[in-house]
Amino acid sequence: MRKFNIIDPGLGDRLWLQLSGVTGLAEVYMAVDNLAGDCTWVKVLDGVDSGNYVIDNLLEGVWYAFTMVDDSGLADLMLKARPLSTRPYYSVDLLREGSTTHVEGRTIAYRLRVSAINPVNMPAAIFLYERQPFTTYREDEPYRDVFVAVCSPGDLEEYPEGAPPDTEPKFYRLDQVDLDFRSIIAVDEAFQALNNDVKELVYALQALRDLERAELCHVWAGCGPYEYPSSSSSSLSQ
Repeated sequence: MRKFNIIDPGLGDRLWLQLSGVTGLAEVYMAVDNLAGDCTWVKVLDGVDSGNYVIDNLLEGVWYAFTMVDDSGLADLMLKARPLSTRPYYSVDLLREGSTTHVEGRTIAYRLRVSAINPVNMPAAIFLYERQPFTTYREDEPYRDVFVAVCSPGDLEEYPEGAPPDTEPKFYRLDQVDLDFRSIIAVDEAFQALNNDVKELVYALQALRDLERAELCHVWAGCGPYEYPSSSSSSLSQ
């Protein structure tokens, strides 16, 4: 069976194609994928057999379409892919776990656990906690750890991971949050809210990276550059 796929998205300007099930020798054609549908196909591989091939000199982040022709005809498939950016990007996956059973008259709470996993260029500890003392002293449990929010970029820089500092405020970060709710609806709403907040964090981290020069200032020491007075304000002593 003829097929081809991307075995490595590469970085910057290249992709790795894998051809399999080729009858005789094959030709591979590539085009820049655009919505207008007026793309021009260009032959990038000629007279090749099944195997792995590098397609280079591509534009970073641009989508490309590929198709293949061998001795049995034109392949009835098209592959779309793009080289990954060489610049940093940010992402994280959220793993949801929780209660799945309900016993009428007995189930009084539903548990939601969300874990941040597979982070890319960012920490997994994105959930902000605060260690608070109980208002009434309890010798067996003098404090409680309370989930506050999904971290902001500033929180990631300011607060430690794993345990609170010895000084106030006692904020710290974990890669997991456990919450209890009275209904399944509340669980779903809470997970959606967490998911949205994590998206905002990722977007904020990306925005901080993508800086644009807005102003250029020249700073000097000493007398500085001499400025000649304008003709309208200057006068000569007689």
